[in-house]
Amino acid sequence: MLAAWTIGLILAVVSIVIHYEALHQIALRIGQVADERRRWVVLGVILLFLTHGAEIWLFAGGYIVADLWLDIGDLRGNFDGEIIEYVYYSSMTYTTVGYGDIHPTGAIRTMAGIEALVGLMMIAWSGAFTVFFLQPRWARDSHMDDK
Repeated sequence: MLAAWTIGLILAVVSIVIHYEALHQIALRIGQVADERRRWVVLGVILLFLTHGAEIWLFAGGYIVADLWLDIGDLRGNFDGEIIEYVYYSSMTYTTVGYGDIHPTGAIRTMAGIEALVGLMMIAWSGAFTVFFLQPRWARDSHMDDK
């Protein structure tokens, strides 16, 4: 159980750092190009999508280590052990969709709980970030409509 907590928390911290750095770089670029802000917002959303994908792959790697190397639990159900199935399970957990066709056993359940919390936080953070950068444009556009 301690191994699962350790892996889960390390992956959580790494995900938060990756997310912060991605948001920081996007914010710098959007702030530099006021006249191309619209293009950078779209590019920023694409980069956030890729950032979420990297975090999903990171947790998938954690499940592989926990399952195959540390043997502290496994994934069962409609699961054949292919790498892409770890990624699929991680994406379902990160986004808290949780179809239930694959389920964790053993201490890996702890990692799944941590990933769900991290995914929820990172998705909310991305949404708040996007609204923060779109809000001035929406306000400006609504004033243009009043004229």
